[in-house]
Amino acid sequence: PLSLNAFIDPPLIRAAYKSIPLIKRITHSIFRHGHLIKLQQVIISETKQAIATLAGVGESPKTAYRAFPHSEDGIRRFFNSLNWSRPWAAGGQAACLAVFLKTQGPMFIEEDLLNRYLKLYAELYEKLLDTQTGAYFRGNRPEYGELINGAMKVLTALDWLGVPIHKPERLIDTVLSGFPSPEGCHLVDAVYVLYRCLKETDYRRKDVQKYASELLSMIMKHHNDDGGFSYYIGRSQMDYQGFPVSKGLKESDIHGTCLLTWAVAMVAHIMEYREYPWQVIKP
Repeated sequence: PLSLNAFIDPPLIRAAYKSIPLIKRITHSIFRHGHLIKLQQVIISETKQAIATLAGVGESPKTAYRAFPHSEDGIRRFFNSLNWSRPWAAGGQAACLAVFLKTQGPMFIEEDLLNRYLKLYAELYEKLLDTQTGAYFRGNRPEYGELINGAMKVLTALDWLGVPIHKPERLIDTVLSGFPSPEGCHLVDAVYVLYRCLKETDYRRKDVQKYASELLSMIMKHHNDDGGFSYYIGRSQMDYQGFPVSKGLKESDIHGTCLLTWAVAMVAHIMEYREYPWQVIKP
């Protein structure tokens, strides 16, 4: 079962379950054609994030989470069934599998077989590469926010897979060609892409640092008197995973504070602020 050994957030799961029509609850099978209903997406994404967080402090679940494709055919079908014309959502779903293979795979998959799966997954990502932008998608080039946020999701997966960014210089050019929307995810995703690229190249470092300084000014507009950050400027995030979580009051929220504190830490690394030796999480 998908929920076996998963990390469950009961209020979120209840909201997701109530949103599913009864017929879908009865007929939908796990990973059929790779199209996941909302409840499944929530379980998978929350489990992935919990496992990644544990890994960040050197811990792992006591029992392996196994409810993910772990055959060559299953991996290929899952990856190729995602809508890569919308790389933000597709990239998020695909990154979950990268985390599961890398962290949970060694707990129950034979080493040589797992290495084949990891190699296959890396090759699938490479086939998505757009050499002009350095981003990852299929079809027509997405708009700026979709493009950068999608690239961020892919870069998180490549990091778990131990695969270098394919075209970091082109990706830097693409990020610097515009500015993200003033929202938590858009801001942190742009910072993350630049942070990761500069770990692999010195290309346009000064330009990136100037840009990062401007992003920091945008981020600080989200900082509130209560000490935290709000996902939006002047108000908290009203929904999470598509479900209502607040009234959008003029106050900080957990998601905004987590994302933008992380973004500030990455900006400090980009700007080479040695007096702030902050660690950067691996999402």
